[in-house]
Amino acid sequence: MKRIRKTLLCIGLAASLGVMAQEATIRKNLAERLPQLGKIDEVNRTPMSGLFEVRMGTDVLYTDAEGNFLIQGSLIDTKQQRNLTEERVEKLLAVDKSRNIWCAKDRSKAWLDWMVRDVAAPSASCDTGALVRNLEFGKKHKITGTPTLIFADGSRVPGAINSQQVEKFLADNK
Repeated sequence: MKRIRKTLLCIGLAASLGVMAQEATIRKNLAERLPQLGKIDEVNRTPMSGLFEVRMGTDVLYTDAEGNFLIQGSLIDTKQQRNLTEERVEKLLAVDKSRNIWCAKDRSKAWLDWMVRDVAAPSASCDTGALVRNLEFGKKHKITGTPTLIFADGSRVPGAINSQQVEKFLADNK
């Protein structure tokens, strides 16, 4: 029994070292070949044999074990009819305890505490239909960041802009 455990431990250790070596190869090759790619936060195996997820912040790309190819797009599990990339990005963008902020007695204080003081809102529950509708609206219209301004003519500006730029957009949309 001891020999079986030792063998299993050695196999597990070898597999872990192999994964770490592959991750190091991917990181090294991509950094050398595409320095504009930026800092790689994470490299993970995907359910698809030979394909690895490369994460930079909330951006998810895919590569082979050597970092020779880079794919930008969605990985879809056709058997389960699931968009694995979308699920991963949603998980990366998820805000813990958004429900708790929404359901807090003083939403403004709870939000400010979380954003400025890094103090999580206490556990709370209430009707979260508005949160669900907002998330669905964002998915439907591919709104992936805040702020995103949408003007009367349907044009959008992702990211922060100064007040003069906002005023120009508003004037152009009259």
